[in-house]
Amino acid sequence: MARNPYYDGPPSDHFDGTRFFNPGQASTDRGLRAMLRWKLAGAAATWPKSVPVALAKPEARVAGLCVTMVGHASLLIQAAGVNILTDPVWSERASPFRRVGPKRVTAPGIAFEGLPPIDVVLLSHAHYDHLDVDTLLRLQAAHDPLMTMPLGNDAVVRAAVPAARCMTGDWWDRLDLGGGIATTLTPRQPLVEPLDERHAHDAVERAPPGNACRDDLVRRRYGVWRRTHL
Repeated sequence: MARNPYYDGPPSDHFDGTRFFNPGQASTDRGLRAMLRWKLAGAAATWPKSVPVALAKPEARVAGLCVTMVGHASLLIQAAGVNILTDPVWSERASPFRRVGPKRVTAPGIAFEGLPPIDVVLLSHAHYDHLDVDTLLRLQAAHDPLMTMPLGNDAVVRAAVPAARCMTGDWWDRLDLGGGIATTLTPRQPLVEPLDERHAHDAVERAPPGNACRDDLVRRRYGVWRRTHL
């Protein structure tokens, strides 16, 4: 059995010693050919080249609660004087490359330079549209936040941001974020598409070594996913 390059821990009800899985669900593993067939099966919607956005200008601190949408899964949560970013992405593309890959059509809802002091970053999983290492590098340099994430995802973060302060947890773990605030990691099961062959976002790791998509596929297979509850 292949070695998990991101996590080495004891088996559990959702970890077999090498891979994480969703208990009670059929395997979603598929080959690269099946993934490409799923990707090309339907007619893609036509996306605009750009959509204008009115940038928000958040306060430095909020005594109560304020949530500002940045884009996709990126939110600024301000609660009880603590500033939290979820899955922050300020890059132009959700891709391992800066010139190739899905490009954003809206600017982030807050300019990076307009962010208040960031205390905590919450990461849900390691897809490029959720775990953006370029943005994490910028946040670490500017704010040095605590970064919390599920098991295995810290290997990706530490490799890209060596100075990052990482905290990890498994499903149902409660992580203390300071300031009287905690987060609980709960299971998140990716959507399964009813196509020729069932596909889930954590599906495969069969791209050949050196293939551009391989790193993302490996991350999907070997890292925990979570939903976050504060």
